[in-house]
Amino acid sequence: MYFGPALRSAQQYQLPGGIASPPPEASGQTDIAAIVATLLRRKRVFFAILIGFVALVVLWTAVTPKQYTATTKLIAGASGGDVGRQGDTSLPILNALLAASTTMTPETYVDLIQQDPVVSEVAANLHLPGGPANLLNHIDVKPVTNTSIIQLSATWGDRQTAVNIANEFANVFVNRERELIAGQAGSAIDYLTKQMPLAAAAMHKADDALARFQAAHPDVYIVATQDNQSGDSSVAAAQQKYAQVKVDLDQAQAQLQSVLAQIAALPATSSGGSNVVQNPVIGQLQTQLAQVEVQLDTARQQYTEQYPQVQALEEQKAQLERAIKSQPPTIVSSNTIVPNPVYQQLSQQAAALRAQIAGDEGQLKTLGAAMSAASGVAHSLPALTMQLANLERNAKMAEDVYGALQQKYSEAMVARTTALSDVSITQPAALDDVSVKPNWKLNLILAILLGLVLAVSGVFVVEFFDNTFKDDQDVQRTLPLPLLTTVPQLDGASPKRLPWLRALTVEAFLQLVTALRYSSDKPLHTLAITSPNQGDGKTTVAMNTAIAMAEMEPKVLLVDADLRRPKLHERLGLAAGPGLSDLLVGEARPEEAVQPTKYDGLYFLSSGTSTPNPVKLIHSEKLTELIENLLTEYRAIVFDTPALLPVYDAAVLAAKVDGVVLVVSANATDMPSTKKALQRLSAVQGVNMLGVVLNRATPANGYATYYLNTDSPAALPHEDGVAPQSS
Repeated sequence: MYFGPALRSAQQYQLPGGIASPPPEASGQTDIAAIVATLLRRKRVFFAILIGFVALVVLWTAVTPKQYTATTKLIAGASGGDVGRQGDTSLPILNALLAASTTMTPETYVDLIQQDPVVSEVAANLHLPGGPANLLNHIDVKPVTNTSIIQLSATWGDRQTAVNIANEFANVFVNRERELIAGQAGSAIDYLTKQMPLAAAAMHKADDALARFQAAHPDVYIVATQDNQSGDSSVAAAQQKYAQVKVDLDQAQAQLQSVLAQIAALPATSSGGSNVVQNPVIGQLQTQLAQVEVQLDTARQQYTEQYPQVQALEEQKAQLERAIKSQPPTIVSSNTIVPNPVYQQLSQQAAALRAQIAGDEGQLKTLGAAMSAASGVAHSLPALTMQLANLERNAKMAEDVYGALQQKYSEAMVARTTALSDVSITQPAALDDVSVKPNWKLNLILAILLGLVLAVSGVFVVEFFDNTFKDDQDVQRTLPLPLLTTVPQLDGASPKRLPWLRALTVEAFLQLVTALRYSSDKPLHTLAITSPNQGDGKTTVAMNTAIAMAEMEPKVLLVDADLRRPKLHERLGLAAGPGLSDLLVGEARPEEAVQPTKYDGLYFLSSGTSTPNPVKLIHSEKLTELIENLLTEYRAIVFDTPALLPVYDAAVLAAKVDGVVLVVSANATDMPSTKKALQRLSAVQGVNMLGVVLNRATPANGYATYYLNTDSPAALPHEDGVAPQSS
């Protein structure tokens, strides 16, 4: 596979003889060698794109403010072993949370972390500017796939603040979950804190009344009969149970009020996720755009750009493109709303507390009836004894109430102190683990890698759209003519390379002269050198070809047949006239116009006086007669002609000579213009195309090694006569 113009199949040309000549077969160069050759040829483009892209990335990295990202990780839900063990606690909400921990997904915790109470508390604790709304823009919370781990990342302008935000978020969320569990214990403590002083005062009052009665009536005592003991025991047991139930009832009522307050502050549902799909409107608009583009292409083939239908379709296309850009690429097709687990758990606790309150009220009624029945025995005792028994029962009851309150207070304190959150911090954020954006090292590596990809792509994009000849393979692959020789590029060569390049140039023209001898089946006495465009180097090739021919077989005439823009006399340092035009109009004779040159065996005929109609002179029979006369004196004649495409002079002259050589310039002459020039020549009868000379080519390094190892390359014939490649 070959990149660039080689992708285009070479067209066959119909030569004057009527024989279709196919392009030469492609060489056996491998794909890798072709790619390397292309990169070496386009090394300036390659390095320009690579260095430019890397420079842009470096500049962007330098001007972009640094952003530090700190990450902390949390695990949501209790472990399997702890659930069963902690599910039997005395706190209903804790039991509910532990039971639900296996069904709550990490996405639920992600939503809870980003709720306003947590965000507001973090912003207030750290005194962050912008408030909760701004803080959420710097937070990224996401669950780790297939785990119960939540990853929380905080991004800020300085390293320490990013670490503080990440850790504070984790701590606040863990404490909030713990507070939800310990909330019922807190409400119980608030109630018990108020009731215990009152119970203590009632107990002291009952003890004082009993002490005063015993001091006033030391002889009164209760007869310890069996019935009496039984009745007194029943009354005492009923009173103790009544006191405990009453405390439980009051505590449950206080907890119910706290739970109802928490329920009122929470939403009943939360977001469980959303389904994002591609925007269907974009697909419809793209379909309409494709239809309009097809209609527009059809209309452009039939009408001009100013035709109303074409303009209307262009406007419709622009409107569709603007509509596509204005549409979001994706939309949320559905949102999943799930019940808020905390709201449900609190609702379940409220229902449990209502049931407990109803049960306690029923127990109080039952115990009250039992106490009334049991107190009948006490009424049968004497008045003082009955009074003593009542005082003892009151004191015992007050003591039991105070003891029950103390026990409940202790249990509530233990519950609040040991309350466990269902979220734990597994990896807090640390300064050493903070990532920085932009990352110089990473950006530089990516810039080099992407730059290499872009540079290689850019080289082959330029190569694809560049349809000029690059090397001899392009010439052989594209043109139906043999490649006679390849002339290296001399302009801009370094002093170290210039000697062997000049030697290689001399060898190239000697090779050209040798190839011309065997390029035609008839004697080659007249030769025309031309090119598709001006500036391809035909004048240089014509001059050096004539020098090489004169070196091998003297007495060669070089004729400047460019009657419009003559240059050869300046190159040779000779007079501009009289010349060819003067001979054709009869104003001079050949012996007066032909000038000797400093090269042995080479003579020169300039273009002569400027003429208003050069084509008429070249087309005239006088030129044919002049050539015949000159051939009696000179062994060969080399004509330097104008370019083929700007004027028709070269095509007319080509029919009057024995052979024509076409000069193309590497990286300058394009293939379409060369094919057009050949078509112009093929339209003229009698043109004998000998072959192509590739000028200004880049030689392979192997040539340098060969010539640098040559003992005396400067001794080659007429090396000082190699003309600069300027035209």
